[in-house]
Amino acid sequence: MNASWSFLFTLAMRKHIPNFLTCLNLLCGCLAIAKISNHEFDIAAKLVIAAAVIDFLDGFVAKLLNAKSEIGKQLDSLADAVTFGVVPGYFLFVTLESLFKGMHLITTDSIFGVPLYFLFSSVAFVFTIAAALRLAKFNLDVRQHENFIGLPVPAAALFIMPLAFSLWDNILDLESYLISIPIILLIIFFLSLMMHAPLTMFGMKVKSLAWRGNEFRYIFAALAILSVVLLGYTGIPVAIILYILISVIQNLMKKNEIHS
Repeated sequence: MNASWSFLFTLAMRKHIPNFLTCLNLLCGCLAIAKISNHEFDIAAKLVIAAAVIDFLDGFVAKLLNAKSEIGKQLDSLADAVTFGVVPGYFLFVTLESLFKGMHLITTDSIFGVPLYFLFSSVAFVFTIAAALRLAKFNLDVRQHENFIGLPVPAAALFIMPLAFSLWDNILDLESYLISIPIILLIIFFLSLMMHAPLTMFGMKVKSLAWRGNEFRYIFAALAILSVVLLGYTGIPVAIILYILISVIQNLMKKNEIHS
């Protein structure tokens, strides 16, 4: 009898392991928001990177334990919306706010009592809105089991957050804020558009370890590791650019195969 209860308890707990990991992802996001509020951007970036690893593991563990559930799917998207949507948006907002405040021309201007620098900085949350829409579409799109259509939200966040390690001080130290602001705006709108681009992008989950059928995954993995080894945290945004470029090449090759 005790063995039966023990088995049932183990079975019940097994189903909650993926959700526990998803909650850790969400916790990392909440802690990252707190760290950004304190201008501890490097710690916030590390938390988002850790959350990305956990986000990959929870899906892997759910499949391994056969513990997929509808609540897990919804919880995963909610956690991703916070960690990979709100956190990067908030980091970009704080960055833009500091830059606009540095342009003393607008620090005293306001519209209906709302400072202009605050209104201009809110453009950063275009990224957050785009991420939320991307996650909502992902939940309803049955085509995105093995591959993705558009840049995955965690990948977009991993492009932004590692910049906190190397670019924050450099951006604020630039003599011309008119250089920094357009660059950040370009990043915001480029990533927001890429998340909704009709571009098939390969997933990193493999059915077998064979080279055939996984060529692009292995090439990307090798280049991504090389980028991080050579460039450190700055290599992560480089890896995301490589991911986009390799996906574009893969799509072009498939189109050529169809037409030939």
